[in-house]
Amino acid sequence: MANKSGSYGGASHVGRERANAFTYDQAGRPVRAAYRRLDSQIREDICECMAADPLLDASNVEVQVDDGEVTLTGTVADQPELLRAQDVAEQVYGVKNVRNGLTIR
Repeated sequence: MANKSGSYGGASHVGRERANAFTYDQAGRPVRAAYRRLDSQIREDICECMAADPLLDASNVEVQVDDGEVTLTGTVADQPELLRAQDVAEQVYGVKNVRNGLTIR
């Protein structure tokens, strides 16, 4: 069976650096490491989610991401689409804040 470090065997992991997404406390329990997604990954996910959303025509929506801060610009058909675009962007992992600069055509 693999141990917490992903290797097999009984060697202790104390005092050695691990090459995975967790850090460990003194008792050897995993503690979630700080993980920050790239702005390009966040932007891509937002664009894919908007394109797949049947309640949103995002063909005239521009998405910009800077340090997890999302800015939406462009036009949508009505108020529900404007709010839907913001909701979709807010639900993507890594988004800190959404500035909705969309206008209604």
